[in-house]
Amino acid sequence: MGVVLLAATTFGVVATDSANASVDTGSDVPRDQVLTVDDSGGPALAFTSREFSFYPSAFLFCDHEFANCDGSVNSLQGPDWDDHNDDLVLGNRYFGRVSVQARDGDADGVKYAVEGVSGEPRQFCGRDCYDLLLGVREDSGLLYMFMDDYDNDRPFYYINGHPVRTVEFSAEDSASDLMVYREAVVGPSEHASECGDYPSANRDRFTCLFMHELPPSEQPETPSSLRDSLPNLVQPKENYSLIFAEEFNGTPIEDGCKEGLDNGMATLDSDLWNHDPNPCDSGDTDSRGEPCQNIRDGRYYMTRVHSCRGSMSTYGKFSFKYGYVEVKFSVNTNVNYFYQNYAFSAGNPVVALESLHDEYNVVVDSYEDIARASSMEINVFEHVPRSRKTVSHQYINGPRQQYDAPLVPTNSSRWNIYCGSGTSTQITLQHASCWNNGKITVTLGLEWTPAGYRSFQKIDGHNDDLTVRPKNKISVEYKPITITDADTGEFTIGRNKVAYTGSDRDKYFTYLDPDDTDSLLELVAIAHRPMELIVRASGFASSSYDTIRTRLELDYIRIFQPEDLYTSMEPVYQ
Repeated sequence: MGVVLLAATTFGVVATDSANASVDTGSDVPRDQVLTVDDSGGPALAFTSREFSFYPSAFLFCDHEFANCDGSVNSLQGPDWDDHNDDLVLGNRYFGRVSVQARDGDADGVKYAVEGVSGEPRQFCGRDCYDLLLGVREDSGLLYMFMDDYDNDRPFYYINGHPVRTVEFSAEDSASDLMVYREAVVGPSEHASECGDYPSANRDRFTCLFMHELPPSEQPETPSSLRDSLPNLVQPKENYSLIFAEEFNGTPIEDGCKEGLDNGMATLDSDLWNHDPNPCDSGDTDSRGEPCQNIRDGRYYMTRVHSCRGSMSTYGKFSFKYGYVEVKFSVNTNVNYFYQNYAFSAGNPVVALESLHDEYNVVVDSYEDIARASSMEINVFEHVPRSRKTVSHQYINGPRQQYDAPLVPTNSSRWNIYCGSGTSTQITLQHASCWNNGKITVTLGLEWTPAGYRSFQKIDGHNDDLTVRPKNKISVEYKPITITDADTGEFTIGRNKVAYTGSDRDKYFTYLDPDDTDSLLELVAIAHRPMELIVRASGFASSSYDTIRTRLELDYIRIFQPEDLYTSMEPVYQ
């Protein structure tokens, strides 16, 4: 068996064909690493990809659930991160994955590292400036961005305007001490590159980067039965067509997970979804080896325990602006002793106000500015197992920085209390399943239009059809603002929500037909930017709570849009 010498270049290291080749030491970090090769004359390990890109609205996320974030993506530097593994939720936390393959046998126990990056680091400047750096998970090869010495415990920032960089990665086989190096190109996505022609501090650049919808490559067919089943939308049913349909009805891979359990996650379309490809991987199961997410029997199952959680998104792959979203889910009523939240939402990362102004010349001094430029979050549902209730709402996702005119963050709340009592604006039930640890099945619909929202619901055993949620069962709330310095205008935003009443509440509703209560539109936090889909089980679970108790089952997710995309409706910013 021969050897191959690595010849150092100005940046990175490449393998030569000759065992007797000299080593060019022109690199700032010269290398003389000798690699063992197989009989074919090639390295025993080889990198599988050399180009990586991130969607223009990729963001830095320091998860508030874990300490020691160190300004990194979702607590990657936290000491306990391996106990809370969320691998392959790409786009939300990672934008790619470096990997190697062995020419003979398996490439197990490989450790990855970033050896160097060409050029100067790009800086992100808000109140202070920080270097934007690239990191790689040592164990999995997942790529992420982080800011050095950033001291905020939960930052959300767009990675935009990032230049193309050449990155040198290394991969070390821990069993043999074999190490290989490879240069790779990391840069913005093709669409982000198209926006590079605009100068900085330009509103058109913001529009190009962040008002860009990502439709599926193939639009699904719209069966007449589904169109006929639509509820009382703002336009006639025949105007609507499916633009997205996830029925979770693919055929799972047999023996792709573990004995007696198929791998259903592999049935998802990877062109639409970011997800963990194998639900039985270490870190994705409870203490009994049961996965925290999977697809079987035509449903997606997810839960949250100490060691794992269900999570997937269409981040960077599918986004839409306006339409009717319908989802059907079931959940068992076993009492869960810790606070957890099983959610399906549409949203996107927050653009910091400093970034809006400094990088795009977008001035935010009115609610209309926020509605146009900043981020909203539409929670189609959040289910709380501990209290056996579901809430649907939409609100400004952020911004809490100081700006000239304090604007009251407003949100709506549509609560279903399945097993108890509630307030007059909540739908309260004593569902039969509450007493036998049975299942509650709910279908929710939300039509998002430029002029407002209309919500629908069906609870099996309570009402048989999707019906419009009435005005008196919708709460509109705000967090009060307190001016802390009259001279500077500094203020704080309260933590506890206060409900509007009377005429203050009435201004957040309208009827398209004053004589038809089913024509209601809700005028709270109306979003006007494209949104991705996020499915996630979050919340707290102690190390002593590592056995799945509650599962939420998603039956389908469908999105319809009318042919005219609501162009006849005047946008409302309220």
